[in-house]
Amino acid sequence: MGNNLKLKKYLIVAYIILLVGGYFYINSILDVNKVSVDQKEEPKRVLEVKPVKVKLTIELTGGSKEYSVELQNIDTVLDLLEEVREDQGFIYEKTAYTYGTIIDGIEGIKAPEGYMWRIFENNIDITENVSNESLNDGFFYSIKLVKTT
Repeated sequence: MGNNLKLKKYLIVAYIILLVGGYFYINSILDVNKVSVDQKEEPKRVLEVKPVKVKLTIELTGGSKEYSVELQNIDTVLDLLEEVREDQGFIYEKTAYTYGTIIDGIEGIKAPEGYMWRIFENNIDITENVSNESLNDGFFYSIKLVKTT
């Protein structure tokens, strides 16, 4: 029975030494040199608000319609379409998706199978980006029915 008591005392001492040693080991592992991370602020682009004059041309099968509008350079192409809708009676239908905006119909004309209404800025297709594309002074915007591939 005396050996059993001695063994218990040794085990308790060994356990305490193991706990203390484990504590210091874990602290030394966690006390690694910390790397500081600084986030660089991006310089803010300050855009001077200026008036812009733009033209919107709608190319339909029976001809074309042209609208002239004066807005600001902070307005988007979608703002241009809304302005022409409100002030000049232009009719269009759109669907906004997470990847961009799609024009469904112009002046009551839906795109036939295999075609899409596309919006161009100086002959560059910007259809999916109309809600982000700012207006530029003197630019021509057009909406055309384009065959999809």
